[in-house]
Amino acid sequence: MRVYLQGANQWRDLPLYPPADARPERWHLQSGGGLSTAGAPHSTPDRYRYDPADPTPAVLGMSRIMGPPASRVSAS
Repeated sequence: MRVYLQGANQWRDLPLYPPADARPERWHLQSGGGLSTAGAPHSTPDRYRYDPADPTPAVLGMSRIMGPPASRVSAS
């Protein structure tokens, strides 16, 4: 497996993944969108509202997923 190490700014070839010396770490979401290995502080829950009739806009809409309109036209 080939992996890129951002902090070292280099590629490494590994004979297996995860590497034998890998150790799991727990990361916790923090208020304000951060991550930390320290436990998350007590805070009020975040809330999100989603309205399917008014979805989040996407650049170019569905064409990014489905391709340009001409590619969706079927030949009759």
